Amino acid sequence: SSSNSSSSGKLKIPHDRLWTPAELKGEFAVDLLAGFPVLLRLPVQWGEMDAFQHVNNVVYVRWFEAGRINYMLHALDPADAKFMQGVELGPILQQTSIRYRAPVEFPDEIVVATRTTGMTVDSMTQEHKILSKAHKRVVAEGHSTVVCFNYVAGKRTPWPEKILQAVHKVEATVNNTVPMLPSPAHKKAQ
Repeated sequence: SSSNSSSSGKLKIPHDRLWTPAELKGEFAVDLLAGFPVLLRLPVQWGEMDAFQHVNNVVYVRWFEAGRINYMLHALDPADAKFMQGVELGPILQQTSIRYRAPVEFPDEIVVATRTTGMTVDSMTQEHKILSKAHKRVVAEGHSTVVCFNYVAGKRTPWPEKILQAVHKVEATVNNTVPMLPSPAHKKAQ
């Protein structure tokens, strides 16, 4: 069985709790985390380094992914966790971008900070920051666009209302509001 599922088949939150800036103070530059409701703390693994003796660039994409998944699992009611399994509806990554600011080496710990900055009827944009404990600064930042996908029909679909409400609830914990943006022109009926 997978580390993210129990014997009953329900998804577990991969990390036991959300971290708060106050808990990370003194270890990380917590002033850089303002406005990010979901903070994921991860150890840097020796095997994540490449021949250039720093964490390989693709690992940052995985750290963004871990932040996105952790965000959604914390936002969702446990009864709705099947949404993350893509049984019928689920999120799927459309695009991501990263700006690398400093190399990370083993040993170190990082915090992946994630927030939702905008939504359309069927997509959401999330902002990510990765902070290094050793560097006490942002070592990478970027954005991801995730769409709601109907895996049975094989196409995009509107977010269920309970998902929209869950995202707004998570963002409200740090006094953020998530603007509902108009859908891109290319999606409008011709």
